[in-house]
Amino acid sequence: MLVLFRRHSPRCPHVERDQNRCKCRIWFDWNIEGKRIRKPIGTRDWQRAQQKAREMEAEGRVIDSKSPLVENACQVPR
Repeated sequence: MLVLFRRHSPRCPHVERDQNRCKCRIWFDWNIEGKRIRKPIGTRDWQRAQQKAREMEAEGRVIDSKSPLVENACQVPR
């Protein structure tokens, strides 16, 4: 699962990752095969970051090979 968070600068008064009231950089955070990956998105706009995250998930770039795909998870075993 892809998570978005703000990585606050030392000068920012916010310290929590879920604080969205500032213009600090936004980063992706996800796990693939047990490896944690964190990368900057390249935008400070929360809505644009969410759009990029949806695009990445739709393209399958953030899928963990251990997690079943929706098509496979919905199939009933016979």
